[in-house]
Amino acid sequence: MSVKQRLKFYILMISAVLVLTSCGWHLRGTQATLPDNLKSVRLVTPKKEKKLHIALERALISAGATVIEDTDSPAYRLNVTDVSHERRGVSTSSRGKIAEYALTSQITFSVNDQTGQEVLSSATVSRQRTYFFDEDRVTSAFEEEKLLIDELQRDLVQQIVRRYRSIQNN
Repeated sequence: MSVKQRLKFYILMISAVLVLTSCGWHLRGTQATLPDNLKSVRLVTPKKEKKLHIALERALISAGATVIEDTDSPAYRLNVTDVSHERRGVSTSSRGKIAEYALTSQITFSVNDQTGQEVLSSATVSRQRTYFFDEDRVTSAFEEEKLLIDELQRDLVQQIVRRYRSIQNN
């Protein structure tokens, strides 16, 4: 590689980095840390949503929070009150069978401060994904559905953490 080609390559790389960082783009999963007043949080989720509880706990810890189990400790409380998943057919094949499904996941939550005052009232985050259903490959279609549900949950958890991070100290 000649010096001129290397110079062009370096200029192109520097330009790409500048463009990507100036528009606010960042790698998935990277996030700013939480403000100091939000770093202690107690997480309350429905008992049947153990997988969601673990995902939320990991995301909060990754954002710099300390998840507290003790109910007497002064901490913000993130309450997940409702979790729903829905699958519905959105298109049919020429044989009249469902060819495409839409998956919708919703999580409703609220946040209380250390004194118990509600600082974020019942908020709902929701995501939807569609996938094609091939009746000749039923097993792979169901595996794809499970993967999409997991991806929806990851997206919703990140939305919740972003909403939690945006709470202003009153």
